[in-house]
Amino acid sequence: TEAQNINFDKLLNSNVYGLLYRPLEVRRLLNLVTQAINSPFSLYTFSNINWKIDHVSAKISRAVQLTEISEFGATFKFNGALKPGSMLYLFKSIFSNAPDQFLCVRVYFSEESDSDEGMFLVSVVYFGITDSFLKFTRSYIRDSYAAKKNEEHKA
Repeated sequence: TEAQNINFDKLLNSNVYGLLYRPLEVRRLLNLVTQAINSPFSLYTFSNINWKIDHVSAKISRAVQLTEISEFGATFKFNGALKPGSMLYLFKSIFSNAPDQFLCVRVYFSEESDSDEGMFLVSVVYFGITDSFLKFTRSYIRDSYAAKKNEEHKA
């Protein structure tokens, strides 16, 4: 599907002016083009548009260090405690092999890290995991464990 071919690195590092949804609204498109080219000669500038104050939920992305992984959950380091029950989406790493290249998780525990001051270990459980990703995770853990044991044996 189209959603599975998204390059998230490109989106996170781009200078996006806005999002367009179908059906396409011409006035919204013209406003975004005006912003992008910084044109003062358009009817669709900030000074010409009546604005409605509204609050919209938005998603932000932050890089975290994945410290532990299992077939049903993971733990990562974060610079703050997250409230149990919070829903997050994990991208990259092995999560790019999940459907739509991300995986939904639910926070069940946050504790301060002993090794890094000001950092928290956030433990999450996969939410809505598919059988195919579960099989992939089991294979990944088995293969990485075997590779680690081979390195220890050679040393």
